[in-house]
Parts: sequence; C-alpha cells; structure tokens
Amino acid sequence: MQEIEMKRSSKMRAVWLSGWLAIGAMCSALPAHAADKPDAKAAKIGLYIHMINAWVNTIGDQRSAFFQITDKKTGITCKERGIRMLHVAPTPRPGEDLTVKDLPKFRDALKKAPKLDSDAAATQMIDAASLIFAVDNNYFYDSKFLGDDCKRGKEINAMLLDTWPKFFRAEHEVREAVEKYASEQELVKLADAEKKFGKGSFHWYQRRLLLDAKTLIKAVEAAGREPLGDPAPLHAAAAALQKTHDEFKPLFQKFAARDDAGDTDAWSYMVSYAHDLARDAESRAKRMDDEVKKQSINPYAKGEVEKLIKLYNDMIGAANRLTFSKAMK
Repeated sequence: MQEIEMKRSSKMRAVWLSGWLAIGAMCSALPAHAADKPDAKAAKIGLYIHMINAWVNTIGDQRSAFFQITDKKTGITCKERGIRMLHVAPTPRPGEDLTVKDLPKFRDALKKAPKLDSDAAATQMIDAASLIFAVDNNYFYDSKFLGDDCKRGKEINAMLLDTWPKFFRAEHEVREAVEKYASEQELVKLADAEKKFGKGSFHWYQRRLLLDAKTLIKAVEAAGREPLGDPAPLHAAAAALQKTHDEFKPLFQKFAARDDAGDTDAWSYMVSYAHDLARDAESRAKRMDDEVKKQSINPYAKGEVEKLIKLYNDMIGAANRLTFSKAMK
C-alpha cells in the first residue's frame, strides 16, 4: 500500500495555515493490512476520505470565488460586476461525485456497519453538499435574476451563508475521525515491523520516520489554526523526527556502502527529505517563537508552511519507491 501524500489546501487563512488541509494525504490514511484485507471500519474511513477529497477544496474554492464577486456585508444584489460568471455549484466532471445525483450512494454507504460516532457529521456533510450542488448556476449565467428582481439570488445567498459553516464544521469532525484512525494504524504498523523485523531494522525505521513526519505535519496544522499558535508541539515534533533521522542515517550509510546493497536511491532521498523537513520545521517553530513574543504575524508564514508540506510530500514520494533488499536487516 502506498503512503498518501498531502494535498495542499487551496485556501490559506490570511498568512496562517488553514484548518482544513485536505487529506488525500494523510500519511497512510489506510494501513497496508487494511488495504490487503479490507474490513468494514477501514471501508467506512475510506468513504470519509473520499468525501473530503471530492468536496472540500472544490466547495472552498467556490466559496472564495463567491466572495470575490459579492460583498460579504450586503450579500447578492445581482448588480455585481461579473455576476453572470458566478458559479455556486461545482462544474460536474465524470467520476468526481460533484452532483446531487452522486450523493445517494454516500448515504447508503454510511448506513453500513460499523456505526461510527462520526457518521452523523458525515451525514451533515452530505446534507450541506446536496444544498450547494442543487443550485442552478444558469440562474446567474442566463440572467434569470432579471425576471424575479434577484429574489432567488438572495435566497441562494442566505442558504450559502447558513450551509457553508455547517459543511466545514462537519468536515472538521469527520477529518478528526480519519486522523485518529490513521494514527492508530500507524502505531499498529510500527509494532508489526518491530515484531517481524526487530526494533532498529530498516522496516522499523521506515515506519518510525513516516510516523514522526506525519506527527510533525499535524503539529504544523495545529499550530496554524490560530494566527499566533503555540510553537511548542512543533519544536517537539521536529526534534523527534531529527532524532530518528540521526539514529538511522549512519546505519543507512554503512549499509549503502556495501557491495550487495543494491539500489538505495529512494532510501537516500527519504533520509534527505526527513532531515530537511525536521530542520525547516524547527526553523519555522523558532520564527513562531518570535511571532508570539512580538505579537506580530510573519508575512512569510504561508510560504514556509507550503515548503514544509512539499518536503513532507517529497518524503512520502520517496517512501513509495522504497525497496527492501535481502541484505537489509
């Protein structure tokens, strides 16, 4: 099972990290053994992941575009410049599950066992998406608002202001359920690697490095939910990844020098990305210390966070190319 890279959210709140980094990416959102032998809970979590990946960035993009055309305070007047180009419902493309008729299959899947506490939030996501997807974009494009003095436009405006917050609150709860499950499964895979290959083996360090990197990225997200977030967890996560890297690097270098080492390029890249991720995360945490001390938001924070996400995804990409030779212990 390949590790899952982190899709970068299309929206960043001001200069700090958005709370809804979309998960195509949760590192190993579904565990290898769950992929090989699917169970009902893994299938339900997979459904959550699909919903988040299919809808969150798209709905967020449409919301941003909406407010680029309309005024947040006054709402739609149908006299806005560019009103005919307003798209509330996503433009459907085959296989993307972005229309009302795509939603019943999600409702049916949620009814299947096991019943999870987060199913209620997932249902709220579907309910909200159904209202958004049902909007007729042609009302704006074909200037139908001229025939009803923008009555329907104002109804759409009111619906969206009520529905968007409900959607993203529910999505946050669903995301937390996915992250909790993924974290539990990461620990299971680490324990499996220790049991089968021993602590300190290549298999064990692979799992440990990925787990530490994922913890670090979660710390980045948590720290960025507020404009002046707490840097302490990010310091700790960066130190943990650096420690694992420093333990593994000499072991890897010694092995890579052997005649029977085989192709170790992917391992080399993963180790390098892990080092850079830990280093840059610690630098970001130190700058956060200064931001908190000075009570001043760093205008470059967005770029720093995006760089960390790229390093994480590069590390995951390298991990997906790893091979284990017979000589590896």
